[in-house]
Amino acid sequence: MIKQNIIKILKLIISIVGVSFFIVYPGFSQHTVHVDKLKLDIEKQDLKSNVAEIAKDQMEIEADLLTLNHNLSNLKTTSLHLSLFNEHNPETEYQTEASQAYKKGYDLILNEKWTEAINYFYDFIEKYSQSNYTDDASFWLCYAKEKNGQPLKDSFSCYQDFSESFNNSKWTDDAQRHLIRIGHVLIKQGHKEYEPIIKNYEKSADEEISLAALYALQDIGDEKAVETTIELYDKTKNEKIKERIIYILGNFDYPKVIDKLINIVKNEKSERVRKRAVYALSDIEAESAVNALKDIVRSKSSNSVRKAAIYALSDNDMQDIVPFLGEIARTESDESLVKAATYALGDIETEEATLELQKILKESASLEAQKAALYSLGDRDDKNSLAILLDIALNNENPSLSKTATYAVADYEGPGAFEALQNILENSKHYSSKKAALYSMEEIGGIRARDLLIKYAVNTESPDLAKTAVYALEDVIEEKETDVLLSILDKTVFPEVKKAVLYLIADMDTDSSIETLKKILFKEKDADLRKVAVYAVEDTDSEQAVDILLRVAKNDADLEVRKAAIRILGDIGTEKARAALMEILNVNKEE
Repeated sequence: MIKQNIIKILKLIISIVGVSFFIVYPGFSQHTVHVDKLKLDIEKQDLKSNVAEIAKDQMEIEADLLTLNHNLSNLKTTSLHLSLFNEHNPETEYQTEASQAYKKGYDLILNEKWTEAINYFYDFIEKYSQSNYTDDASFWLCYAKEKNGQPLKDSFSCYQDFSESFNNSKWTDDAQRHLIRIGHVLIKQGHKEYEPIIKNYEKSADEEISLAALYALQDIGDEKAVETTIELYDKTKNEKIKERIIYILGNFDYPKVIDKLINIVKNEKSERVRKRAVYALSDIEAESAVNALKDIVRSKSSNSVRKAAIYALSDNDMQDIVPFLGEIARTESDESLVKAATYALGDIETEEATLELQKILKESASLEAQKAALYSLGDRDDKNSLAILLDIALNNENPSLSKTATYAVADYEGPGAFEALQNILENSKHYSSKKAALYSMEEIGGIRARDLLIKYAVNTESPDLAKTAVYALEDVIEEKETDVLLSILDKTVFPEVKKAVLYLIADMDTDSSIETLKKILFKEKDADLRKVAVYAVEDTDSEQAVDILLRVAKNDADLEVRKAAIRILGDIGTEKARAALMEILNVNKEE
């Protein structure tokens, strides 16, 4: 009886029209807690579902990053200005400066200096329009205007513009509260044109109150609460409210909820809302919900919604999920869905799923599906998976598939990964796979990987492979091991390998780094190598840098090397560097 009375009261709250969001009523703070918790729960669900999808591409990205790092290092040796990275991030400095400036403006608000605050925040918004504090400053600008006694219409417009421009800001609810309060005052003063605007904002506020009531109904767990929740969904046009209602529906385990969620997936216009319904279905532990997700995968819905259903299925432990995903991976025509189904299988850590991945490798006509299967096998730790990866890396005729298998070996966490990569280096028929094996040594790490990379950097007949080995060494050797790089520098006969070594020495930023570069600058006969050493000197951040560059700018036999030293002095920009440039100018005048 008590439960029924509570439901009646909550339904009455939901049915009330025109309730002001700002009326102080018992439990208002509880309402806020409920809505905030609901928002947090939804955000957590969003994060979980997005991470599931993002993680599928992470393995490919990690492999591509190794190649990217190599290309980036190559860029260092071929470009004068783009070869070095700026240690200072302008974006970070900009945001830090904006943060400090915002605090000054906020102090004006706390001290009720309204006129100063208005002028200050106008300037702030103009100067820091791209900062993370633009919405904060805009809200306090409206607030200062209101407190400063500006016309109510101006304050109303300010809050309204804020609500429309920053609808996801933490200040939006506060702005709308002020807006509704001012709107009611204006209506009482005879400005009836504000009535429809206020009603629209109040409707949104009423829906927030209704959500709090629904949250309480969910906790009660009564089937009547389901009907009430569905009723509110059908009435609202607010997309964000719909998402929250769907989240609540996912916590009810009733057949009519599954039917409603299926209906939403089929008929809702918003793709985001449809995906939300898919995630809600995945939270319902019922065979009918799983079948619904399968139907969505087979449907003509958007690829985004179908992928969401595929990833949702991978979290389910029903017996027929693995063969279903395998069939999709082998027979689906759309590449993105094929990859999604394969990676979803990779998330299922069973022997059945491993066999299904092997089946995809043999039977799928899709190269992307085969690559996805390889990466998924690399995440397993059984010897059979490693043997399959090694066989493809060594013997497959497709160089792209062979290279993918090599990178997948690097992800393998069981014993034998180093030996497999060494085998690929020595015996693979594809040059790209050999390079991939060298890059992959970064992932293996340890003394064995270090020694193998040193060997290839010095002894291989291919300058490209030798250079690749040097780049791979960067994350394998310790910062104090400059002697390892010096040994390579002395022994290699390839100029491009010497250049690669110089950049690594500069990046290590040790006491011996600057001494090594000085040796190159003042004794090396190769002008190109000396020019690389000039740029590497700046990268060391050594106190000796200006003195060294000044000496090079004044005395080096090669004009391009001297010009490079002068450019770096300009980039350093310190008082000492400016003095060095002036000295160079004076020397030239005297001559």
